[in-house]
Amino acid sequence: MSAGVSSLSPHPGSTTADDTLKQKTRDAGVISGGHLVAKALKHEGVDTIFTLCGGHIIDINDGCVDEGIRIIDVRHEQVAAHASDGYARQTGKLGCVVTTAGPGCTSAVTGKRQARRKWMAQLQDAEATATEKLMPPFKSNSSPIHPYRVAYELNEFLSDDTVYIGDGGDVVTISAQAIRPRRPGQWMDPGALGSLGVGTGFALAAKLAHPHKEVLCYYGDGSFGMTAFDMETANRFGAPYLAVIGNNSAMNQIRYGQLAKYGEERGNVGYLLSDVPFSKFAEMLGGHGEEVRDPAQIAGALRRAREAIHRTGRSAVVNIWADSREYAPGTKNQTMYK
Repeated sequence: MSAGVSSLSPHPGSTTADDTLKQKTRDAGVISGGHLVAKALKHEGVDTIFTLCGGHIIDINDGCVDEGIRIIDVRHEQVAAHASDGYARQTGKLGCVVTTAGPGCTSAVTGKRQARRKWMAQLQDAEATATEKLMPPFKSNSSPIHPYRVAYELNEFLSDDTVYIGDGGDVVTISAQAIRPRRPGQWMDPGALGSLGVGTGFALAAKLAHPHKEVLCYYGDGSFGMTAFDMETANRFGAPYLAVIGNNSAMNQIRYGQLAKYGEERGNVGYLLSDVPFSKFAEMLGGHGEEVRDPAQIAGALRRAREAIHRTGRSAVVNIWADSREYAPGTKNQTMYK
């Protein structure tokens, strides 16, 4: 080893980070590429980055500290990507995700910005007619709970300041027929890519962008299982939200297609999930959780969850057991299943 290299190495026997830190350059004229990246982000108006630690990006994070850029560290790059997307949608600012190399980068690929358009005025009459036809399932008292009843109750529950997020397959398609956010910018969903798992990142970003708004994410049980552990991140950063799960113990949108195409014997593969009482998940993180099996209990459970979030500052989970035999019309009309 050359003398030049050894002079920058820790002294023999030195093993601590502090010992190594003493050897680093203090030349004010030297700046790392990572710190330059942070300066560029600041220059472009970035005030928050969503990230997961990695050796390749430590100087970027350190530079963000210098530049006063908020660092939100999550548990999975997928959540970081969707959170940056959601933050951009909710604030109108640049959303920024910082990932390390390899899978750190590839895990974030699907976190893309999705376009949103307003409803066209000429569709309003047709929409009203369609809604009237849906009133029987919206008011259904069946058990297991009809998924349209869940969607109806969620719409009744929303306040003027609730940001609604849908994350799943049929739960999004069905809720889109019932949910009417009270203000622009308060609806978010997986978009054209059908990216399951966006809900947690979207919820985190929406709450960080609008701390005084209520954030409600309606998950399918499949999508909840993908990214739910970052509910801990939301709690840690003071961004609690209400998670509602339409739990039918299956990837039900795909379930329909397989059964329709292959029948019971060959179609019953790869989509069944366990009966998980997800309310326990919120309780594990210090929050409020409830299990709902009676449609008459949905409204009360949602109200208690809202109150608990205000009281504890922790996210809440309402786990609603939905009928797995009911599907969205679009699911039944998918040409890929023919």
